[in-house]
Amino acid sequence: MYIGKNTSGVLKLSDASCLPTAFISVEDTITSCTSSYALKTPFFPGFSYQWFQNGAPLPLAATATYNTSVSGNYHVRVTNGSGCVNFSDTVTLILNPSPNVFFSGLPQIICVNGSSVNLSGTPAGGTFSGAGVTGNSFQPGSAGAGTHIISYTYDAGNGCVIPYDLSVIVDDCLSLAELESNSGITISPNPASGKTIITWDASKGQASGLEVLDMKGRVYQKAALSGTTNTFVVDVSGLSKGIYLVNVMQAGNRKIAKLVIQ
Repeated sequence: MYIGKNTSGVLKLSDASCLPTAFISVEDTITSCTSSYALKTPFFPGFSYQWFQNGAPLPLAATATYNTSVSGNYHVRVTNGSGCVNFSDTVTLILNPSPNVFFSGLPQIICVNGSSVNLSGTPAGGTFSGAGVTGNSFQPGSAGAGTHIISYTYDAGNGCVIPYDLSVIVDDCLSLAELESNSGITISPNPASGKTIITWDASKGQASGLEVLDMKGRVYQKAALSGTTNTFVVDVSGLSKGIYLVNVMQAGNRKIAKLVIQ
């Protein structure tokens, strides 16, 4: 129990154990590099909430979360089902709206022996980093085969440093020709982004079926083949970028080639 004084100066008795939780942040100042921010206090069913900005109650601010796009001093009043009221400490919210940061020029898939590509960051003036990066150029041979994260970091000059990341798969595309040679399957163009032509050696027997599947074995396209045809056109424009396998069933045997979609 504790004794307090209300606004009229009359002493009143309150039960401290009745006070609901009213809490926003352990920090007295919150700085956000965004144009809006969600202020939150713990939610409890049956409780009511009222948010205040610079000491004044905010209209339509009666939930445990308040989204604001205005910097200022905020606190919240929480009332539980028994009518007990508690106020949070005041926090200062500073919003530093920052520009949308991104970069372009990096393919999702590139051959390890491919040419370097130029990267373009927006806004200009940021810094690129990651395996195979020199200045604003990505060199797949320097990065090596595998999946790499390339970052563009921009300093907005208001205390906000914004990173933007993209991933790139550097593939050992030399194995494409080797796999095609061993299977007798030719895919052109490869890598592909639209329609690609699949051709196989008809002298090794009649083909009965064709499948396009991902590296986890999930089949995305399937076709039955008949006659003496040895060519099939596949439209891969609806497939996500990545590495796929083409299976051709020929004379009871499965022939496999790799297809890269970019």
